[in-house]
Amino acid sequence: MPAAFVHEGIIPCAPHLVTLAITICVLELYCIASLCCPHLTINSFVKALCDLHGVPSHPYLHKQFSIFFDIYLAILLRVDQRIQIALKRDDPGWRLRHACPACTYKLTEEPKLLFSILVTMDGNDSLKRIQRRKHAPPDPGDGAPVIGQPNEHKDERAVAPGYYITREQVDLWSRELVLEWIKEHENDIDIVSLFLMVVGFFLTVLIQPSKAEEFTPCEGQWKNMANDMNEKTQGMYDETGGFLSFCHHGFVLVIIDMVQSGEL
Repeated sequence: MPAAFVHEGIIPCAPHLVTLAITICVLELYCIASLCCPHLTINSFVKALCDLHGVPSHPYLHKQFSIFFDIYLAILLRVDQRIQIALKRDDPGWRLRHACPACTYKLTEEPKLLFSILVTMDGNDSLKRIQRRKHAPPDPGDGAPVIGQPNEHKDERAVAPGYYITREQVDLWSRELVLEWIKEHENDIDIVSLFLMVVGFFLTVLIQPSKAEEFTPCEGQWKNMANDMNEKTQGMYDETGGFLSFCHHGFVLVIIDMVQSGEL
């Protein structure tokens, strides 16, 4: 039984007819080492294990170790979820409300600050990932780009709640859905006016430079949000990076995976 193996500190590669197993200590070692050095891949680690045991390295061992590691992470996630439930911390917003002790922990009769917390957020495109596709079909000659169909296995794994904002939550703010929402509420003048006023404020005050600062030496050199670059990025990469929000003490509040549309 797999439970008996895990009870002894060993994770089997299959629920029945187990032919290969690995200790939890080795998986914990790889987990910590990979966090300290992201360049440490499973292939390199498995080759090192094979050298230690004096056996040849085979590709199937890399696949089996990946399965071991997924099971190990799933066990850690399930244990952490049970601990959070026991501590009454399973509310989805609990971690965000208690992310930074300095910002969120309040003392009795503590003077009220003008700003209770200072938050910043920004994105980066250092985590680009090109989507794997099949071979492109024959070009029909109409001038349109010809690309193959996606050829990737869907990743069903989910990270622990609290840090990552899901794609479904992000997609609620896509341009198409926002325009559709405005059309549905076009008769409700107050709601639409308030929404457009907020959007206009961001566009005019936060994005456009003020009159006193119409010219800046960096303006001509800033290429990150150029339209032609965004179009190329959307067409080439499936994931373009990550968008993080954190307080001024360095505690991460939320993370968004930038998928296809960049920072949109």
